[in-house]
Amino acid sequence: MAELKQTIDTAKSSAPDLNQIDYAIVKCLPLEYLTMLLDIYNRLFDKGTFPEDWTHAMVILIPKQGSHGFRPISLLSCLFKIMEKIIYW
Repeated sequence: MAELKQTIDTAKSSAPDLNQIDYAIVKCLPLEYLTMLLDIYNRLFDKGTFPEDWTHAMVILIPKQGSHGFRPISLLSCLFKIMEKIIYW
């Protein structure tokens, strides 16, 4: 739980993917919901499977300044990024 809370507290704001769950929403979750989220993460990790949505990124094209072209950015699930950071601890 300590790693989950620290990961959420240190998360920088970022654009959400298609599920529209961003760090601001996760930071507002009460302890009971964080406990459920941690349980979900532990079960996923134990099974070695992840939601299909977490394997896809939403690609947004940002126009480059002063030139003709675009810079692609990939938006991933914030819930996935939180779990990823916890694993790296």
